[in-house]
Amino acid sequence: SSHVYLHFSFFSGDWGWWAYFFQVDVDENPVIAKAESLTFVPTFKIYKNGHKLKEMLGPSQEALECALKHYSL
Repeated sequence: SSHVYLHFSFFSGDWGWWAYFFQVDVDENPVIAKAESLTFVPTFKIYKNGHKLKEMLGPSQEALECALKHYSL
């Protein structure tokens, strides 16, 4: 949805110095969706050094920003 794209665009621009952001269309990439156990759209996951630190299902922009600030330390 456009709402998800707005989150993605905002964070890619503001947090691109610290993190990589990937957007996956689960309909076009069912193998990735299954491998990542995606059951809800949008799902945001934060990984650091190969380890998943946080998974957020349908978070607000504020909640995402708070999590990014927390894990960027």
